[in-house]
Amino acid sequence: MLIKTVGILSLGEMGEQWARVLASHGVRICTCTRGRSPRTLETAQRCSALEMETIDTLVEASDLIVSLVPAEASLEVGRSVAQAVKSTGSRPLFLEANAISPARAEEIAGLLAESGGDCVDGGVIGPASRLADGTFTLLSGPRAHELVALGSLGLSVEVVGDKVGQA
Repeated sequence: MLIKTVGILSLGEMGEQWARVLASHGVRICTCTRGRSPRTLETAQRCSALEMETIDTLVEASDLIVSLVPAEASLEVGRSVAQAVKSTGSRPLFLEANAISPARAEEIAGLLAESGGDCVDGGVIGPASRLADGTFTLLSGPRAHELVALGSLGLSVEVVGDKVGQA
């Protein structure tokens, strides 16, 4: 998979580090800033992230969307992206990279599938501060192998299975 543009939801501590690492390897970063806090807006500017007004525009602009939100927000983010996939017809790969249960990851993957999209389950192991030199991301799902390309973009990744929920 050629990854030129990554949409990151959202730019908290981990999201900001993903944005910095990927941008340092020439990847264009997008995020949705509508309704976000002033801190998130400042982070988007610091990371030179393109600020998209809606999830629809983020989905249309991205090759990959990475969800890095608090666990309790993961389902709503997955639902919003699934709705945008359905309404726009765009099909970026969705990486659910939050600390959630396998059942929740499967639920989110189901929402994406119903909308015509695909989901990879991800588990980030380690602190945001060491994303480029020690933290790694486990990946699982039918299309997880496509995200091995993140390894050439400054991230450590390992595919652990072909079913969502294994990461």
